[in-house]
Amino acid sequence: MNTLFLWLSTAGAVEADWSFERTRFSWIGGQVTHIRSSYGNLPIDGPPAVVFEDTAGSVVNTIGATPIHAPASLQPSISVHQAATIAAEHWYAQAPAKGTLVLHQNADTTRLAWRLRIEAMGQIWTTWIDAHSGETLGTEADSWSAQAWVYDPNPAVAELTPAELLGLTEGPNLQGHFAFATDCIEWRIDPKPYGERVCLDWNHAAKATGDGNFFIEPNHGDLYDPFAEVQAYFHTDRIARWLSNRFGISLGYSLQIFTNFPLTNAFFGDFDDDGDRDISFGISDDGYNLAYDSDVVYHEFGHGIVRKLAGSMWMQADTLGIDWTPGALNEGVADTFAMILNPDPLLAESLGASDKWDLAIRNLEHARLCPDDLRSQVHRSGEIWGSMAWNLVSDPRIGQDLTADLLVATIAGWGNGTNWPDAGWSLIETAEILLNDQLIDEDTFSAVSDHVANSGILDCERIVDLKHTESSLQYLMNLGLMDQYERIPAGVQFQYQTPPESNEFQINIEDFSGVDAQTGLAVYLRAGNPVEHEAMRIEGLGLHHAVPVAFDAVFEIDESAATIVLNEESDPPLVPGERYYWSIATINRGRSPMDVAYSKVTIQANAFMGGFASLEPNKSVGCTNLPTHRTHRFFWPIVIALMVGIRRKLG
Repeated sequence: MNTLFLWLSTAGAVEADWSFERTRFSWIGGQVTHIRSSYGNLPIDGPPAVVFEDTAGSVVNTIGATPIHAPASLQPSISVHQAATIAAEHWYAQAPAKGTLVLHQNADTTRLAWRLRIEAMGQIWTTWIDAHSGETLGTEADSWSAQAWVYDPNPAVAELTPAELLGLTEGPNLQGHFAFATDCIEWRIDPKPYGERVCLDWNHAAKATGDGNFFIEPNHGDLYDPFAEVQAYFHTDRIARWLSNRFGISLGYSLQIFTNFPLTNAFFGDFDDDGDRDISFGISDDGYNLAYDSDVVYHEFGHGIVRKLAGSMWMQADTLGIDWTPGALNEGVADTFAMILNPDPLLAESLGASDKWDLAIRNLEHARLCPDDLRSQVHRSGEIWGSMAWNLVSDPRIGQDLTADLLVATIAGWGNGTNWPDAGWSLIETAEILLNDQLIDEDTFSAVSDHVANSGILDCERIVDLKHTESSLQYLMNLGLMDQYERIPAGVQFQYQTPPESNEFQINIEDFSGVDAQTGLAVYLRAGNPVEHEAMRIEGLGLHHAVPVAFDAVFEIDESAATIVLNEESDPPLVPGERYYWSIATINRGRSPMDVAYSKVTIQANAFMGGFASLEPNKSVGCTNLPTHRTHRFFWPIVIALMVGIRRKLG
């Protein structure tokens, strides 16, 4: 120890402002010590000084023991932004968003410098810019690449092809600057909704061969499939690199990728419960590995981008009920990132071969309109944004690149309180900024505005008009709670303007699937105004919730089909010409707390005049729906068929 101190003194390094970090290991001939030094709390970059001691503790050799001279000033003359601009100009690359002030040692000089990471030529580089003069002091490679077999974009449309894995930083594993790929080897997974999902242990299954490459064959459907790591790493690195190079945005850490566990799902979250979010790709029970499809990878990484720019976007509650709009926008934006990198409207077409999906997980080629296509479920309601975004991507006046610019700038201003009109108008406002700066022309701006307007989101208030839409499919949730949390409302309400000459109004409940899952259905009816809810949070869980507080009647249904009838004899009686609103909610009929069950139901409505249905000219009905003969109906004071009970509340 004293010998080491003497060596440091000889090197000119022992001063009050200097500090040292030593790493020591032993071998048969003595000890080797690596010494890294700092001055004024600034690290000195470069290789460490190395001290070799014999078994008696005497220094027998040193490497890098040159005198260290501190710079005259530790205050930079140029900012990190200026240094980043200088480096970017030299490399013809995106300027890095941040840098670190360090001391750069070269020969016998120590200079104040900005340490920056530059992405160029398919690799990560560390470069040092003198913090006083702006001179480039040196550059070192910080990553390397390897070759591998991949599907690009997925096994449905491409054969295995050799590709370059970029940004690798450590050892024989898929450890990179933006992400590292792993195999979950022990898990605890409850497949039920909101069930526990934890990866208890993981390792690196994919290993480089002797030449440093990853030419690994797929092992379709098997829980041991190192290729899944390779495929997921390749596409995760691609979207992360694209985001960083184009916008200077990163998640801020190396994202862990989990593969090869039994779950028909992929997700962005904290699968191993270590406090860091990751992306995870399961294998369906019919043997399809979700890591194989790049759309799924880009979608899950897209959730990371949304969280980075807009925070957590999932759900809210308001006077209309539960509001799933933030989560739907989150899902729609994640789909948009997938379509920007893979410009087609089929999301995950390789999974279309599974019995669980048809052509793909989602087909966004066909228009989805707000509010007609709101489904009270984030993925399905998110198709409204996704189909609008596909129109942007596929329009030659706009295309992938401009859509990407519009998307990133727009969602940077979103939050969990963003609603459909907010989202639509913010996208148009972003396009208007580009128009005013002459970065797009009037025709392009009009194209963006028209696509947004045509989706219906600019004035979407989450009330489906069933006079203009034949039916509405809704997805509902039962949390298994009691008391004021027993009923979980849908994310939309419904309305219908009855004609002045009508003598009957019907709300039809069809294909309600909750009966077999201890779930009932409540229908809250109100004339003249939407059913009013009180927004709250579920005590203990903190989840948003809403309870109806203003309505005229409530109907409870415990059958798969039922009809609510209003006429002159019903209670409440029909008021011809009145606009009726109603909301729906699940009723917990015996499920345990957080034993979550999903159900679905189709809602349809019609008014009748003398036995004939009131068909509006713009209502979506096929030829088979037109009445071909007079139907005779007998209307008794029974308000609802197959109804368990009715309660009335004035509001």
